[in-house]
Amino acid sequence: MFKEGNLDVFNYDTKLLGVLGENITYTLSPYIHNYVFRKEGINAVYLAFDIKKEKFDKIFPALLDITYGLNVTIPYKEKVIDYLDALD
Repeated sequence: MFKEGNLDVFNYDTKLLGVLGENITYTLSPYIHNYVFRKEGINAVYLAFDIKKEKFDKIFPALLDITYGLNVTIPYKEKVIDYLDALD
């Protein structure tokens, strides 16, 4: 996704977004989102967070602290409900 020497896309104001799931290394979401961010001059980076079930409860709260937003996919769609402030 990021070629060597391309870390200048990150700075203090860069928004971190991503997709959260398990076994999602195949996803094209980061490539699509990051292409649009670069093309539109949006200071953001979109990553795939491929988290094993046994690590979810430790890692997810940290991701909530450091990310601007997350898309959640299988198998965590229902598990994240416990962490939400509200549903609509």
